[in-house]
Amino acid sequence: MKFHLTFIGSVTLVLVAMPSIAQLEPPTLTMDAGGPARCLYINDPAKGGADRRIQLGCIDPAVNAFRFDPSNVTWRSSLVSRPVYAGSENSIETAFKGDFSKVRIAAPFSITGASTLGQPRSGYQYQPNTSPFVTYLYSSSGWNQSTAGNDGRTIAIAYRTKVVNVGQGDMAAYNCSGYVAGQRPGATNFLANPAVSCMNGEFVAGNNGVYLNPGEFALHDNGFDVAGIGWVANLERTVDTGSLGVFWQGFRSQSKGSKKIDAHFAGTGPTKMGIDLTGLRTDDAGNWIHPAIVVRSNDRIYFDGTPGANPGYYAASTGGSWIGYQSNTKAVVLAVGNTAILQGAADQLAASVPVRFKNVAFAELGPAGVSGRQVFCSDCRKPGEGTGTGTGMMVFDDGKSWVSMAGTIAVK
Repeated sequence: MKFHLTFIGSVTLVLVAMPSIAQLEPPTLTMDAGGPARCLYINDPAKGGADRRIQLGCIDPAVNAFRFDPSNVTWRSSLVSRPVYAGSENSIETAFKGDFSKVRIAAPFSITGASTLGQPRSGYQYQPNTSPFVTYLYSSSGWNQSTAGNDGRTIAIAYRTKVVNVGQGDMAAYNCSGYVAGQRPGATNFLANPAVSCMNGEFVAGNNGVYLNPGEFALHDNGFDVAGIGWVANLERTVDTGSLGVFWQGFRSQSKGSKKIDAHFAGTGPTKMGIDLTGLRTDDAGNWIHPAIVVRSNDRIYFDGTPGANPGYYAASTGGSWIGYQSNTKAVVLAVGNTAILQGAADQLAASVPVRFKNVAFAELGPAGVSGRQVFCSDCRKPGEGTGTGTGMMVFDDGKSWVSMAGTIAVK
């Protein structure tokens, strides 16, 4: 059942009746006879009293538009059997074929024409009236009791959805599918081609000290032994020629301002492991020889950092113990107290502090046969020491025997 109502002043309202809404059956529409505040009503047989009408909204004479007011309508429905679906989501022309009587909002929306969305020479163009649904939530209310944290805090929500799954299988509050096939003629980089996203946006600060927080989820086991993963991206790649500079990454953080951000990734709280890469299957050809972690020359990995003040959003100090590749010496450097103690180059290993070798007794040397091994034999005899327990000396494995630094066979 479809109602097409035309009002004076070129205001047109199209309503599609929803017989599945129990309290709105049958959909009997009435409208005020005249006056500037003309309103539209629907009859509710279940409503008591002489006036059984429910006001759906009124015409706003200031903008000559119908203002829908859902405050008096409960959009409730239930699904107890699988409805017939005769369509296909491969096309907008066939996506809505079938029984949609239980669907609250079924809204096919097409944008056609090469210039409909504009053709900007630069920048990024967007206008709200090219979207099928637009919401503008404004608030000058709200409260935060604490001055040192977010305790005693309110929230304003544009869309609120709660899902409860006590059946089987998956349930999601929102689900999206995307498909992109267009190409920019003459493109030399993939960024010039069309893109598709499930969700995107921007967040702009209007005062010092505010918090830009584009996404946050809280997982609670509620006392049960459950699985929990904060974010999952399943990437299924079958072609890797890399034309137009295409690449795949599971996560990417981009610092684009004139000032440095504090960290691209940070973790806090109890955990068994900080980063677990044991499930990787890295490449072993060309420039990619098992690169589980890659850092640039002169960047370092630190080992004795100090976390910041509670809750430790980022390190207060990196400390002075680190390892990294120094481009000026072309060597991997191990430093303690910001002093290089070991440098490994392609042709030498240089230590700037005394090197302590493994200390073993003669009986623990074991058979020789691995050339180049060196240890300190604690009870080997130095040249000139008589029979009995020696005072110890350095020995090395020449592939056949354990030999002292004096060139003699090591003996006890």
